[in-house]
Amino acid sequence: MSGKWPTPNQHNIVFADGRPHHIIVIPDGDIRVVNKGGNHSIRGGNICQKVYSPDKPTADRLKTPLLRVRNTLQPISWDDALRITAEVGRHVIDAYGELAWGMKTYSYQFFENTYAITKLALVAVETPCWAHHDKPSAMADATGLEDIGIDSFGPSYEDYALAEVLLISGTDPYETKTVLFTEWIMKGKAKVIMVLPRKSTGAAYAEKRGGLFLQIIPGTDTVLHNALCRLILEKGWEDREFIKKWS
Repeated sequence: MSGKWPTPNQHNIVFADGRPHHIIVIPDGDIRVVNKGGNHSIRGGNICQKVYSPDKPTADRLKTPLLRVRNTLQPISWDDALRITAEVGRHVIDAYGELAWGMKTYSYQFFENTYAITKLALVAVETPCWAHHDKPSAMADATGLEDIGIDSFGPSYEDYALAEVLLISGTDPYETKTVLFTEWIMKGKAKVIMVLPRKSTGAAYAEKRGGLFLQIIPGTDTVLHNALCRLILEKGWEDREFIKKWS
């Protein structure tokens, strides 16, 4: 395969048949892809560092489930852990009903990885107390947006580069969507307004490029959003034609 030599974070040790193997991933420089430059998010580009390795900080990773016995965590087998979990779950359902049994699961990767645990919650237990990813219940990413006709994942990356102003509240895409930030927002001309309780790298970038950093007290972002909406309506700044056509 052609391409650049791998950076250190692309190198790791994996185990096969109980023996360590050094694995190096080399990108194909000839392939036609959007992200040919090899840029990556802070999280995704370094995720291999989280894999267990005996000679890295992950060597202290838990290798078995733990059970608290007399206030001390004791290692137990996976069979025991599953049996105890099932028995505790059965007790909760019998004593308090399915509403008292909840499940929080992840939603990324493939359907095969989420099928069994979702079937357990929604089919076997039949609990409505089930949520995926970062949500408190089975709901959309941005509550209420879809009800007024807006898809929270609707914008394309190009939209971020073409925008004149970007209001980013509650997150810093430099940290959470690094490729979007470095490849599109930074190469665009938008003035960025960051709403966060702490001054992040993205907030510092926004101020340096003529944007704004609105440092709020945690939990007051909704107050700010409603105040901005009220001001827009009082001044008549809303795009009535766009709202009538698309919302």
